[in-house]
Amino acid sequence: MKYTNKFGLPKSLENFLNKNPHDSGGARFTVTGLLNPPRIEQLRKENYSNITEDISDKVMSLIGVATHLILSEGAADDEIAEERVFCVVDGVKISGQIDLQTPVDGGWRLTDYKTTSAYAIMSSSEGKLEHQQQLNCYAEMVERAKGVVVKELEVVAFARDWSRASVSRNKNYPKAPIVRIPIPLWSKEERSEFLEERVRLHWFWDEKGQSPENTLPECSPADMWERRFAVHEFKLNGEPRKNPKSRFETEDKALNYMMDNAIKGKIISSDDKRTRCEGNYCGVNQFCKQWKEYNDGRE
Repeated sequence: MKYTNKFGLPKSLENFLNKNPHDSGGARFTVTGLLNPPRIEQLRKENYSNITEDISDKVMSLIGVATHLILSEGAADDEIAEERVFCVVDGVKISGQIDLQTPVDGGWRLTDYKTTSAYAIMSSSEGKLEHQQQLNCYAEMVERAKGVVVKELEVVAFARDWSRASVSRNKNYPKAPIVRIPIPLWSKEERSEFLEERVRLHWFWDEKGQSPENTLPECSPADMWERRFAVHEFKLNGEPRKNPKSRFETEDKALNYMMDNAIKGKIISSDDKRTRCEGNYCGVNQFCKQWKEYNDGRE
């Protein structure tokens, strides 16, 4: 991994990123890695030395690290902050960094801090699917590794774009810039099955080593954050605006968004927009044959 500094930002930012790489603690996989598609994880491993990122694109990571550091200092005496937990699943060592563990009646509550947008908080009262998956994997790992019972899960979300003026305009808008979101705790069987399935999937492709890129499984529409249904707000003349207000994976989600936010407009189905690929949020689109073939087909 190499960092560039296109905008001449302070060298201290670059130094910090180089001194604080992602650390698995010696585990074969981390929970965040397991939740990624195998294609992305393997392309990252195979091309790690050739991947470049500008430090300006890491601003949210820096804010996240700062938030975690500050909050870990404020943990109560009976809480456990920033603990990396390890366990072995089907003979494979995995790890996960848990932001906060708090004793509650009959067990423990696991908390994960997220820096996100106000819209993301509004979009789901039970957190994003990936947040549910991550925290339920943590719950399973904690119970296996520490022999305790996990009773509650939550995300503490920090809305980076929160606006006080928006509170009165939208009943669903977060009432404060920091929100606690309860996350559903899956059954023991569901958690165990999901975690073991992800380990087996990644272990299979990881064992192939430097396999040809075209043998990797393709990313699914969900993996690519494909959004086909766009909400176009009406202009004063009744025509839909050219640029969509937001895009969604399904028409139902688009309709719910319009209803929740009292938007007068139209849902327009368009060609698939592969948000993760187009924005290179995976960090490896330049090495991906699937993305290249998709782009070649659009020319």
